Amino acid sequence: MSKITKLLMFSVFSFIFVLGINGCGKKQLKGDEPAGRSGIEGARGSTDPYLKATYFEYDQYTITEDQKDNLKSSADYLKKNPKMKVQLEGHTDERGTNEYNQGLGDRRASSVKKYLLDLGVDSTRVSTVSYGEERPAASGGNEGAWKKNRRAEFAVVSK
Repeated sequence: MSKITKLLMFSVFSFIFVLGINGCGKKQLKGDEPAGRSGIEGARGSTDPYLKATYFEYDQYTITEDQKDNLKSSADYLKKNPKMKVQLEGHTDERGTNEYNQGLGDRRASSVKKYLLDLGVDSTRVSTVSYGEERPAASGGNEGAWKKNRRAEFAVVSK
């Protein structure tokens, strides 16, 4: 092998190594952030006290009766603040495949959006995104953590 080929190979492998090291850094999880006003202790939630997270049962995206009052309050707040735009972030626990959890997170965010629209919030003010299992509110492979992670949260886009 020529010196140029060796140098080129060394440069490529060094570049790949550096990329690998940088990509393996500690991932900050939502659970590492301060707790918000979301209704479940330890969950991040919205920084706006009037926009609370909605929690779901395992493998479900239907809004339960115990979550409807929070959503009604959120809808009232959004209607009183007509310039505010929000994004609904759908989340899941880590059980299931990444693809399945992306879809479930999307269905959760869309379910909350539909509920808000049914309560009179303008559709142009609400967008959705799914993070699936990628941004847990709590770490741990137990029901307590999973319960905090099965949620849809508000993110204020503009006031």
